[in-house]
Amino acid sequence: MSLHDWWFLILTGVLFLHLGLGSIDLGVCLLSLFAPQDRAEAMLGSIDSIWHANQTWLVVLGAMLFGAFPDIYGEVLTRLYGLVILLLVALALRALGLEYRHHAARPESWRRLAGWGAGAVVITEGLLLGALFLGQSEGTALYGLSALAQPVFFPILLFLFSCGLLMGGAWRLGGQRRSRTDDIDMNLYASLTLVAGLGAVLAGGLLCGQLAQGTDRIPWAFLIPTAVAGLADLAILYASLRPRWQGSPLPWGLILIGLVLAACAALVRAVLPPAGRIGDGGELWFLTVSTAVLLPPLLAFQIFQYRLERPGKRSGGPVQAEPAGEERP
Repeated sequence: MSLHDWWFLILTGVLFLHLGLGSIDLGVCLLSLFAPQDRAEAMLGSIDSIWHANQTWLVVLGAMLFGAFPDIYGEVLTRLYGLVILLLVALALRALGLEYRHHAARPESWRRLAGWGAGAVVITEGLLLGALFLGQSEGTALYGLSALAQPVFFPILLFLFSCGLLMGGAWRLGGQRRSRTDDIDMNLYASLTLVAGLGAVLAGGLLCGQLAQGTDRIPWAFLIPTAVAGLADLAILYASLRPRWQGSPLPWGLILIGLVLAACAALVRAVLPPAGRIGDGGELWFLTVSTAVLLPPLLAFQIFQYRLERPGKRSGGPVQAEPAGEERP
């Protein structure tokens, strides 16, 4: 394997961290839109300490893309510039909602802003990834904004929304089990998480079909075991949602997302020619050394943050959300 091949694997891993972990806070924000106001505040409070760290992986992904594959980075900032602007606006709106709800006299509007902002983030990220890797030139006019009206991007949007609901529901279930409280409907969240898992598998199959169109270079030797592993993980996810299961379904949701991304990445790498746009990265040794130094501390901090701040960990009970409308000392 060449250095470019290794960087393709590294970028796939960072994309997995961004989509897998970022889907937790995005999913919780989406679910908070359908919860009563007191419960919505508790839901958003459970991600207050992790959503900043989750969003860091998007910054890391952009920096690595700029250094390793500048052709793709340049394509994103020229051909898809409109979608990039929409993504930044959506990220800003969600952040405003999450932060300002602590200080607002009427925090309900800020909570809703966080939820709707999360939905906008999912949509714009899906359209960006779809326009970039599905190669739909008709969806990239007007700096990518015409992708909003293209049904070809439905599978990737279904996948990202399913990931959000899957990880958000699993996060809430895991927190409830650790804190041993009954503030949520366990059966409802278990059903929602299972349906979201099925949706992720279905959308992943549709995405793989789209990526494989027009080529006979399909890596069946990798895809078939990956599909079997995905179905097995889905069965374990179902078992982890049952009341007798001890522990969180969160790891099984992460594995499911990782398997779908691995299958899609294998198809992208197989379909593109060896000298295609993913292989034109230039000299990567400096970026490789820098990444080897910086990436382990980032991973260690992320693991520490989740182990320290997960719901119910610090005090043996649920994390109490700070009362909205009151200033912090």
